[in-house]
Amino acid sequence: MPAGRARPSIGKVVLKWLCSVFLGIVLLACVIETKLGILNISNKMRETSERRFVRFIMLFLVVLVPSVVNLLRGIWRGALRHNMPWPRKPAFLWGLVVSLLEALGLCLFVFHIPGIKGIDQPCKVILIMNGVHLCPAVYNAWQAVKTKESIVRNTFATIVMVAFGVISFWLVQESIKVKNGWLMPVAVMVLSFAWNPAVQRKLVETPGCTQRRSNNRSYNSMGSTLNNSGGEAGNSGNTGNRTHYRTPTNTEDEPATWKLILYISFLKIIFIVVISIVLFFFVLFENRPSIEDFTLGWSGWGQYTWISNRDDLYLFTVNIVGSAVGYIAAYMACTACMQRLAFAVPLILATPVSIILLLIPRSCDFLISTRDQGFVCKAEGTTFSLIIAAAVCLIVYQFTTVGWYHLKTQTIVMQKERKLFWVPTYNAVLLEQWLVLVRRSNCNNEDSQQSDNPKVIMCTTMFREAEHEMRQLLESIQSIRTAQNNGGVPFEFHILFDEAVQESRPTDFVLHLIILIELTLDLTLDAACKIMTPYGMALVWKKEDRNAVDLAIHLKDNTKVKNGKRWSQVMYMEYVLYMVDEASLDETYILTTDADVSFTSNSVENLLDLMTRDHSVGAVCARTHPLGKGLLVWYQTFEYAIGHWFQKAAEQVTGSVLCSPGCFSVYRCIAIREILPEYATHVTQASDFLTKDMGEDRWLCTLMVKSGWKIEYCATAENSTYCPDDFDEFFKQRRRWIASTLANMKIFILDWRTVSKANHHISFAFLLYQILLFVSTLIGPSSVILVVSGGLKYAWDVSNQISVSIQCIVCIGYIFTCLLTSSKKQLLASKLAVILYAIIMIFVVIGIVRHIIADFRQHISSNKDVNATTTSRPSNISPEFRFSTTTVYIGYMVGLFVVTGLLHFKECIYLLHGLLYLLFVPSGYLILVLYSICNITDITWGTREERQKSNISSKLAWRIQCEQLFRYLFIRFFKGQSNYRIQAYDPFDAVMNNAGVFDEDFARSNMYILPGSISGTGNVDDELRLANVRTQLTPSKLRELQEVNRDEYYFWDTLKERCLSPQSTSDRQNDGMKAKLKCLRNKWLVVFMVSNAIWLVLIATLANKSHMLLVYGSDPLGLVVLVLFSAVVAIQFLAMLVHRLITFTHFLARAPYSFKNG
Repeated sequence: MPAGRARPSIGKVVLKWLCSVFLGIVLLACVIETKLGILNISNKMRETSERRFVRFIMLFLVVLVPSVVNLLRGIWRGALRHNMPWPRKPAFLWGLVVSLLEALGLCLFVFHIPGIKGIDQPCKVILIMNGVHLCPAVYNAWQAVKTKESIVRNTFATIVMVAFGVISFWLVQESIKVKNGWLMPVAVMVLSFAWNPAVQRKLVETPGCTQRRSNNRSYNSMGSTLNNSGGEAGNSGNTGNRTHYRTPTNTEDEPATWKLILYISFLKIIFIVVISIVLFFFVLFENRPSIEDFTLGWSGWGQYTWISNRDDLYLFTVNIVGSAVGYIAAYMACTACMQRLAFAVPLILATPVSIILLLIPRSCDFLISTRDQGFVCKAEGTTFSLIIAAAVCLIVYQFTTVGWYHLKTQTIVMQKERKLFWVPTYNAVLLEQWLVLVRRSNCNNEDSQQSDNPKVIMCTTMFREAEHEMRQLLESIQSIRTAQNNGGVPFEFHILFDEAVQESRPTDFVLHLIILIELTLDLTLDAACKIMTPYGMALVWKKEDRNAVDLAIHLKDNTKVKNGKRWSQVMYMEYVLYMVDEASLDETYILTTDADVSFTSNSVENLLDLMTRDHSVGAVCARTHPLGKGLLVWYQTFEYAIGHWFQKAAEQVTGSVLCSPGCFSVYRCIAIREILPEYATHVTQASDFLTKDMGEDRWLCTLMVKSGWKIEYCATAENSTYCPDDFDEFFKQRRRWIASTLANMKIFILDWRTVSKANHHISFAFLLYQILLFVSTLIGPSSVILVVSGGLKYAWDVSNQISVSIQCIVCIGYIFTCLLTSSKKQLLASKLAVILYAIIMIFVVIGIVRHIIADFRQHISSNKDVNATTTSRPSNISPEFRFSTTTVYIGYMVGLFVVTGLLHFKECIYLLHGLLYLLFVPSGYLILVLYSICNITDITWGTREERQKSNISSKLAWRIQCEQLFRYLFIRFFKGQSNYRIQAYDPFDAVMNNAGVFDEDFARSNMYILPGSISGTGNVDDELRLANVRTQLTPSKLRELQEVNRDEYYFWDTLKERCLSPQSTSDRQNDGMKAKLKCLRNKWLVVFMVSNAIWLVLIATLANKSHMLLVYGSDPLGLVVLVLFSAVVAIQFLAMLVHRLITFTHFLARAPYSFKNG
């Protein structure tokens, strides 16, 4: 889709350049400072004072700390994952060898090589460090000859590298004796071998280190649900209704990378300790040190102070921090597709810049501190020329080999760490060389580029949408088609229209949609294949090559198949699985949308980025913005904002998103195949009705998480959809959402052990977080009552007992109203309650503000007069800190929201909507919750059900009525006059005439117009279009699917018999389900009432004993709850910070470097 993008903004391009340059400078500074810092400390070890032992310990920690960090990362990301296998014997053996060689080489480069007698130039040590490129150069040349690719370039690079080695050897051979320098080639060769990409690949790709998701499930061409339907379509031995396609791993093709890192890091720690001790006692010092000297190295740290900018402690700290920061900067540069400027260029320039700095006497003396030490900065004559020649050879080598691939554009956005580096670890000694060699690229990894082109099938569920809503969807589809035609990802578009066919004829909504398709997508009905299907009708537009579907509209007849969004989803999911080949199933995605959504091709690309980089992700959802006008839309705008800012971000960072809304999300076909059999089961229990039919999107995601798939949230992908702007429609929508959310949360919590075993993303901490959310929803009504009563206490000094009692009576009365009256009266009572609580909340807010102001006045007055003896209020946290817990909590929440809004700068304006949201908090957490629980028995969908005719149809009916009146008046006026005759014009008759269907009277007559008029037709374009569409969709002009495609007809017919046949709606069955729902409702009401009653009694009792049980100015239970809620918000806030960093990285990865379109 690149060519379909709009021209990027100046700010986006400039930001990409600035961040690339910044990360490049950070990486360059880190790799230079780490190596020069080591040279500085190691150079000072030539002293004979006792401080050399302290410097040894510093260098020892420099080598050791990165391995400890890598070990901790391996424990965190690998040890706790039961589904990740441990390496087998070959991997253990390779890990042992690599760990030993790497530990030996790093220790020699840190402790021994800089102090070898005869190496008097720090530039020589820098050049020796780059000798580790020797084995990779030879390997690349051998691979080029073997594969017959880039032979000339790799051969030339090998020759250059050999020349570099010869020059470096010539520089050091005259001044170094064999007995002193024999360990130098050992250090170079062991690291060169251990860091060879071939060895690294052997380490991570050893058999037994890779665990693959099995795709060998029983699955035939009829789709997953049909797989066990019996007869010809399935296995006769399986007669159960539910089939689970769950794997033991439930992850992507994931090697045991992190457990391997745990293993090799542990080995390296042991080897580093042993080798360092051996070097300390037997190699480094002329006079063999004692145990007391070794102990002195640890205890002598206290003698160091920060007396100079280049102090040892400063160099040590910079090295430890700089190596970690350098690795993070390198990872950020690669994952954000900035590796040209921020990765390849800094690493290529690191050695030349280091040499230049060391050849300048002043900078060399500052960086290395050569006074009275072994190093000499000044280089003259032949030595200077050889150093420059070696540096040039190194630059040429890096440009022609690894740098050649690193400078190329990266194709996979937001690539994972273990796919960027062979072994995602770091070291603080040769960070530059490590990053260059361990980075995966085309020359050493066949999987570094995206091999397969994904295919996206967009599926939309439609049901009585208005004209502007359908037009918005079609305009989004047109933008995708434009991007696709310019070389983007291939798309198919499918629309499943519920209640679209009545008495074998399409409804007015369908006719309206077809007209909009002609106007928006430039697809005429004449070009469509019009088919009668087992589920109703289908209109299919083929692409120009006629081999692929461009757009298909599936018109459901509810007398043939089940109505409802879930069954429409089952239909298109089964159809996609039927149409897609098994080989391409992993690279095929379903983009689900609602019929009123607006999005861009960029948003679709951003969703696909997260699916492409991680094959354990089953679905990705986007940031949804509500559209509409009015106060109710403002309320939902802020509600959507905090839901995405905090809840979805926290779920992704701490575990997995639990709901990927069907309004705009991408699903992986393999994941759909695993859970579709259970998703397509019938409703038999009342709880099934809530989870399956009232919250189908949440139920689908619950099954996906239970099967081991992760669901992610992509904030860079945005879409807009119309939200309810009518109070009744809003309450009915939330009635479904709240009940289904609670039902799915209950399933998740109760089945946590099974979920955690199948899904390693679901931890015990994530379970606790979900339990806190569930409990907060459970006691939400009583919490609102307590907050309101507290605010009234501050505002009007109303007794807590009185205000709580009145609110309880009002709530009980509202519950009985919902239980005993009609839906219309319930909504009327809800409106009154919402207005009443909004008015009360105004006074509550005023009261709380007054309380906060009083706290500040008291605090200021106490600070002004330090000798004042004024007593602090009981509600104060302490006599010294004269603020109440209420003030602190409000300030804490306001601060978090303001910071969050600033981090979402484009959406910061939504904080103003938060003021309105604050007034309606009781409506959302009290009135709406009670309404939802009381109306569990309501089996209607709630939205768009009252819209029986399309808006254009109503408009056309009005026009036709006016036309008939006009016709009647003028016919009566001209009756009996022979000079003029008028034929009443009927657009439908005109179309029938053009089609060859003549009315006898019309055929014998002529149409005349009044004298002086220009046209007799008037403005009837809409009527003509409707009549034309209606004519072409008569049953006689439709082909049978059985004639067009027998296999597809068999698929739909079998699927219909399996799970889509309409169930009987007899009064007995309806009464049975209603009875079950009433029983479930009563249980939920009892749970809610008991929970909230207990909570109110506890708080009220402690409030009465407040003078005896105050803790920090609050009762103990209230304080504990306040701390818990604050902790939940803090977790969400920290997760939001992490997610904003991920989002910013994704934004940078998608930002271009140029202003060209796309």
